[in-house]
Amino acid sequence: MVAAPIFLTLQNKKQLTHDVYELEYFSEEIPNILPGQFLLCDTSDDPKLRRSYSVSWAQGKSVFFIIKRLLEGKWGSMAICDQEIGHKMQVWGPLGQFVLRDNDIPKVFIGTWTGFAPLYFMLRTLHEEKKGKSNSSCVVDESQHALLRRTGEQRGESFFLFGVRELCDVFYQEELQKWSEESSFDYDIYCSRETSLLPEKHHRGRVTDFFKLHTSHFTLQTPEAEYYICGSPAMVTEVRSILSLYGVDDKKVFFEQY
Repeated sequence: MVAAPIFLTLQNKKQLTHDVYELEYFSEEIPNILPGQFLLCDTSDDPKLRRSYSVSWAQGKSVFFIIKRLLEGKWGSMAICDQEIGHKMQVWGPLGQFVLRDNDIPKVFIGTWTGFAPLYFMLRTLHEEKKGKSNSSCVVDESQHALLRRTGEQRGESFFLFGVRELCDVFYQEELQKWSEESSFDYDIYCSRETSLLPEKHHRGRVTDFFKLHTSHFTLQTPEAEYYICGSPAMVTEVRSILSLYGVDDKKVFFEQY
């Protein structure tokens, strides 16, 4: 039996890069969406363009997506990104088992392109929880603040690797930087095709280059860490292979590919 759809109304649309959009919808009911889950979206009147999109954030009756508008119109991305404010869209869900585990284990997140979306939901959830604990004067055990050590440098309890092609493809960098200043969180951004001089926290190459260079450091320091990976099948496969090579238990590796 197919569940009844939920109706979302487009409230705001923001262009993050030349081809990536943040879409904010208002839901007629409060959806119980777990960080990492997705919704099946009826992007237009054409059933062939129905497409599953990961939710990038949900709070109250607001639901957000981060979507790459593909010029060839593939998978309905043009249809959903071209919706006008006020457009009402029916969706089904939430769906998916790629969700943030509810525990205090250190976490590493690896995402490329709009594979960022479910990971952003997870990261923001963790950040909001930390803010809540801080406001409640909750004391955090210092042992929880050691996620990664690279060349002797202590890293935060959550770490994010974000991969894009060029510097102009980066988005939400200011928010990532703010989180790193406010809590035990750190990140690196890799630009695979950029040739110009890169700013701090940005590196030339692919996210897999980081793992080839630094996996042994943080797997030895925090063998209990969990890994959340989202992106192309090739990237996901390569990262999983590297983690397996360094003895990371498959039960601690969670992934979604597109």
